[in-house]
Amino acid sequence: MMYTFNVNIPDAVLFDTHMSKEISASCARRATALYYDTKMGVPLGYCAQIAEMPQKVDE
Repeated sequence: MMYTFNVNIPDAVLFDTHMSKEISASCARRATALYYDTKMGVPLGYCAQIAEMPQKVDE
């Protein structure tokens, strides 16, 4: 089960930063995952799910 929430970002911010809604959403997911990892001690696997990234990065 996953919890979903909405974040309101003014259109002007997306315009000024040249970010699409998809890129902005990805950034928010990654920032949330980073916070949970560094501040809350949530395991990396869960943080990878939040960020929608693979847990292991191929080198």
